[in-house]
Amino acid sequence: MKIRFSSQHVRIRISPQDASLLSRKESVALHYHLNDPLDLQFCLTLEQDTECAWVKLENQIVFQFNEAMVRNWLNNDEEKISWRINGQEISLEKDYPCEHKIGDESQTFQRPQ
Repeated sequence: MKIRFSSQHVRIRISPQDASLLSRKESVALHYHLNDPLDLQFCLTLEQDTECAWVKLENQIVFQFNEAMVRNWLNNDEEKISWRINGQEISLEKDYPCEHKIGDESQTFQRPQ
């Protein structure tokens, strides 16, 4: 999982391995270690009764997405799914390889033809 923040946008990219965890109803976690007081953890979870939300718990931010919407998105060719919360766009995106360089393509989704 990769996360980008800006003043108006949170962009979350997931790998096929992350998608596999989500499809099994497991959470996906990203740990960011700066030092003890700034140890952060970001988690993605799927919920039945939530469209999109985020919750801050001490040093953890949990992004909650609607299970049915995400499952449907994972099974189609759409690159991303997005929501608006309090003026912020939150997007969940499939992590495709960059078109301008060759990387380890086993860590990204194949682009639809």
